[in-house]
Amino acid sequence: FDDISERGMGARINEFSDNPWYDRGGQYGWAIDGRQSTAPLVHQTAASIEASLPSNLKDNAYAYARATFDWLNDNVPYDTTAPNIARSGEQCLQAGLGDCDEQSNAWMSIVRTKRISTWYEMGILGSGDFSQWDAHGWSNIALPLSEETCIERNIETTSCYIIGVVDVVNNKWLLY
Repeated sequence: FDDISERGMGARINEFSDNPWYDRGGQYGWAIDGRQSTAPLVHQTAASIEASLPSNLKDNAYAYARATFDWLNDNVPYDTTAPNIARSGEQCLQAGLGDCDEQSNAWMSIVRTKRISTWYEMGILGSGDFSQWDAHGWSNIALPLSEETCIERNIETTSCYIIGVVDVVNNKWLLY
């Protein structure tokens, strides 16, 4: 986790890590929020996920993000009747279910408790024959490569990270 702030010259961590995102206003609040004061269930879930990691992976950003992804896949089913205004990460965990953007809100909220940079990507999914289209939301993540890997490959530390596409609902994790 210590390497996160060094990657991308700090640009992604300043914009996409510990700041809440998308204030939906009024009773709805922030969609993505990793702050303990406003998202206690997010913090409780984050602590449980961190405790489940083997001791040699407690400081591994990928291991934590992947464990969070797996936990959500195992514990938060898809909601076919999700409300029009998407639930926040906290509200998704409280409800115990969520659609694509709600599960993404939950995943990003939990991951951001560790200051890991995550952000939205929105698009569409088509049916196999492309006769139907539906809106869809998923997440992106910036993960630092180890300092050893950066040195071994002669990559400047500030640019030594990978971007991942994380689609909790469709159980897809793509690093590039």
